[in-house]
Amino acid sequence: MINEMTKIVDYYQHQDEDTRMLRRPLEYMRCKEIISRYLSKEKMSVADIGGATGSFSFWLAELGHIVHLVDIVPKHIDIATQRQHERNIKLASLLVCDARQLPYEDNSFDIALLMGPLYHIQNKEDRIKCIEEAYRVLKPNGIVLCEAISRYASMLDGFFADFIRDPEFIDIMFRDIDTGIHKDISASQMYFTDAYLHR
Repeated sequence: MINEMTKIVDYYQHQDEDTRMLRRPLEYMRCKEIISRYLSKEKMSVADIGGATGSFSFWLAELGHIVHLVDIVPKHIDIATQRQHERNIKLASLLVCDARQLPYEDNSFDIALLMGPLYHIQNKEDRIKCIEEAYRVLKPNGIVLCEAISRYASMLDGFFADFIRDPEFIDIMFRDIDTGIHKDISASQMYFTDAYLHR
């Protein structure tokens, strides 16, 4: 399974994902507000699946919850491990693994976060497997919270960053809107990595 994600892993090995939420504070604040609706004052067990360098993991751990972080990108787990020591915030575990094959027992978590995998896994059956795995590790009445990228994200980024001047980008943008399958086929390879853009 991991071989199918090689391009995505390689992309993130060379990107600064650790500061992305700092560059997008509105997205981070909005996600935290939505997640907070499902938190109790009591300690909860949380699986942060595809949680990158742990932006949500460390926040939830600071609130007193027991958080397990998994991500398919080794660099992300290395950074999160380093952040644990720098921030003196202990996560319950940090593992490199695929969201479609989680290393946890059934009925283990109160909440599962899927804040990345569903917008990278292009194959529908694999997206379903990812959701099934999240539900498998949940306790009865547990909650899965997912994040997706809009099918119009390329278009919006294109206008914001002025990518629309590039004819190669225009082709990518229209394919994204039509199919939801995002592949950077440009010579520059600067238009994100493989993704699935949702309606």
